[in-house]
Amino acid sequence: MTSATEQYLRVPYTVIIVPDYYAGGQVCYLARVAELPGCESHGDTPEEARANLRDAMELYIRSLLEDGIEPPLPAEGTTVTWRVAGEAPAGASIVRPVAPASAVLTPM
Repeated sequence: MTSATEQYLRVPYTVIIVPDYYAGGQVCYLARVAELPGCESHGDTPEEARANLRDAMELYIRSLLEDGIEPPLPAEGTTVTWRVAGEAPAGASIVRPVAPASAVLTPM
């Protein structure tokens, strides 16, 4: 991994994790980076989705840098308004405050 890629991976990007479903109907979680369009990953648990997202972020950022494109950064002064999540899919539980659309936003 390049030094520039490592530096970007330390940036406090906004990670959004939402309940989702695999094609067969099994509950899973989708994790994505708000500032990196198309950078997302799935996992059986929120923690697995987030861990998988870290690998996706590394590939995404490295690809941008190799193409001479500066990766987007989070907007300064961004604030998040929290609300209690709605109903979770069957078999899933959401145990912390979440943002709109039953999302968990956390700095990466």
